[in-house]
Amino acid sequence: MARVLAAENDCRVSTGAPQPYVARVGADLAVRKEQLNALLDASTIEYVNPNTPGSRIVFVTAADWGWGPSDEAAVAAQMDLLGRYSAWFERFLLLFPHPTPDVERKIKKVGKFVRRWVARDGTFDHSIPRTIEQAKAVATERLAVFDELISLASRQGDTTLRVVPDTNALLRNPAVE
Repeated sequence: MARVLAAENDCRVSTGAPQPYVARVGADLAVRKEQLNALLDASTIEYVNPNTPGSRIVFVTAADWGWGPSDEAAVAAQMDLLGRYSAWFERFLLLFPHPTPDVERKIKKVGKFVRRWVARDGTFDHSIPRTIEQAKAVATERLAVFDELISLASRQGDTTLRVVPDTNALLRNPAVE
């Protein structure tokens, strides 16, 4: 069975079977993970604790480690990843129209973590470790929750395949043959 994959001015035919929505969300998550790892590889971590021995001023909530300055390429990668992650996250949420309080808490916690690590708003963030390798391990551990939730979503619901034609393809190419 062939299906048409319509891009803006490009129509291609895929002969593969349609992939389930939950599988596509999982595959897109793998891509977001790769992008986050690439961003981390291009990042630096610095000692940022403003507390100094003998100082009369103490910052109680100060973190020891923080993100180093980002160059233009890193800022562009951050903005690109934020946009792609936000779009993916909206599609991911469709898997859980009525989450339990525990599932909802997990989703919010990991979602907040990803946005904080990608946006890097300059506040003290105690989740940033000493090295990039440790940061990649933390990110892998935190994002594993999304994998668990995708696995949970794949075990629920109706498995009937529904095909919805993309009528926008007809507007771009009304003489489909």
